[in-house]
Amino acid sequence: MFSEALRILDRNTAELMVDRMKDEMEVLKAQNEELKSSSEEKDAEIARLKKLLEEQNK
Repeated sequence: MFSEALRILDRNTAELMVDRMKDEMEVLKAQNEELKSSSEEKDAEIARLKKLLEEQNK
């Protein structure tokens, strides 16, 4: 009976750890998307500024 209780506790602990890791992965994916979007916006702004600079130097 004691070993069965430990087995159940171990299974529940493992499931909890998996659930927490899934939650953390979702947060990290969202952060990654935000960073990607921010990076793309900055790349577009750099391209726009380079174009303006080239036009001024003509």
